[in-house]
Amino acid sequence: MKKFLLIFLLSLALLSLDTTSRADFYGYTDSEGVFHVTNVPTTPGMKLIMRETGSRAVKSSKRTKFENIINRASERYGVDPTLVKAVIKTESDFNAGAVSEDGAMGLMQLMPETAKDLGV
Repeated sequence: MKKFLLIFLLSLALLSLDTTSRADFYGYTDSEGVFHVTNVPTTPGMKLIMRETGSRAVKSSKRTKFENIINRASERYGVDPTLVKAVIKTESDFNAGAVSEDGAMGLMQLMPETAKDLGV
């Protein structure tokens, strides 16, 4: 489950790295139970899972507020800081106090159970 969640979040982040374009995201689950995400629906049965609206640009004041933390974590875990910023932008728009309707919290919008499992 953790691996699926990570792959899903990374897929969404990679699809949203271009900060000037807009895209819709489509997904489907294949016969083996693997969930696929794309911005170009190429397989019958793909469903719209997220419609992106507005600019994806990150305001510099929001970005620089967390720059040191992002850079340290990225270096420690070997993850590109641009990818981390893309996930944060997508999940919370750099609002550390963000809480979703489902209870996901923080910059990366983790569910409390997932945060506990990951030790964060």
